[in-house]
Amino acid sequence: MATALGGNIRKRRIELGLEPAQVAKQIGRSTKTLYNIENGWNSTKPEVLHRLAKVLDLPIDQVMASDWVKQPA
Repeated sequence: MATALGGNIRKRRIELGLEPAQVAKQIGRSTKTLYNIENGWNSTKPEVLHRLAKVLDLPIDQVMASDWVKQPA
């Protein structure tokens, strides 16, 4: 089950038309790690969150917002 954080990352990556491998390379992590972050299976260090925010062109608070992506019931 994806967390709000992971859902926000995935939503924005898709909006920008970026492949997981592209984002993973830009943040210095593997595609598997990005996949795990998007699915809520990995916790993420603050420096990785800041890199993700920069790559996704989002303020860090929006990346972490629990209400930006509505989770299915």
